[in-house]
Amino acid sequence: MLRSGMRKRFLLASLALAVAGVGCGRVLTTTTLHPDGSANRLVTIKMPLKNPMGEIEKENTPEKLFVLPTAGSGVKVEKSTEEENAVVKFSRQIAAGVAGTEDIVLVDPKKKPLATSTVTIKRLDDGNLEYTETIRWKGEKAKTDEADFAKMRAQVKLGLPERHQKTAEIDAVTATIATSLVQMLFGPPEPSLTQLLSNPDFAERKMLGVLYKKIDESLRQTMPDLTTEEIKKVCASLVDSIKNSALLKDNSASKASSKAQEKNSSMNDMMSMVFEIEFPGHLISTNGIVEPFSGKVYWSLYPVAASFGDVTLRAVIKP
Repeated sequence: MLRSGMRKRFLLASLALAVAGVGCGRVLTTTTLHPDGSANRLVTIKMPLKNPMGEIEKENTPEKLFVLPTAGSGVKVEKSTEEENAVVKFSRQIAAGVAGTEDIVLVDPKKKPLATSTVTIKRLDDGNLEYTETIRWKGEKAKTDEADFAKMRAQVKLGLPERHQKTAEIDAVTATIATSLVQMLFGPPEPSLTQLLSNPDFAERKMLGVLYKKIDESLRQTMPDLTTEEIKKVCASLVDSIKNSALLKDNSASKASSKAQEKNSSMNDMMSMVFEIEFPGHLISTNGIVEPFSGKVYWSLYPVAASFGDVTLRAVIKP
């Protein structure tokens, strides 16, 4: 049996090779919001016609991984070849007030739906516009390792004050940590999987910083009576416990990547996807990343993130 450190490196390397085996295909989805609540939508799918070894892959096309929409009824579809990539672009207009436009369908090797993306733009009571995009998993759901969850829950229980030992409170903080670990690996808003492979020490430091903020937010929401000092103490204690345990080093990275490989040997669920929005006015809030030079908000992810639960991208705009 491989030691834990060797096992983690082996699985991450295998996952990286598997991702490369998909042909480094990528998806860019651009949604341009308008003041009246309508939007223009452009989805660009690129698949390289050569594999990492330089061999021609004629079947490595967007049609292999996605259900493409049919042109007509306001939908435009363009197919082309750009720099040895098979490219499909499809665009549409989303009318104001229309909810739940589904236009991205990722399929598995048997052409069964694997993941879908649905966008909704609505006007809030205060006049602001809310953009939400939900990636839902249609394949086999990933299962949380019960032993790991129990260990994590025990650490949370030890770190919380005595007056906050209710089951609901402990479970809420534990769920925050579990979800955060998955999103830090696979996104959104930004996957750390490749960093874990190339620079694990830096990636771990970055992940722990993000985890601290997520725990802080969870505590303030579920336990509003905690003082600032209590929150700092609990956050530091939990992050330190996770850092010194096997949860971050062995379980989150190697087990998640191992499960991803077991679920789908073709790695369709490791397609790189970026969602971005353009908008008039001012950004009020978002769970994405603001691009300072363009003002766009974007999210980067691998679809497998949704196998642990629906992934929601959100931004509120003041037009």
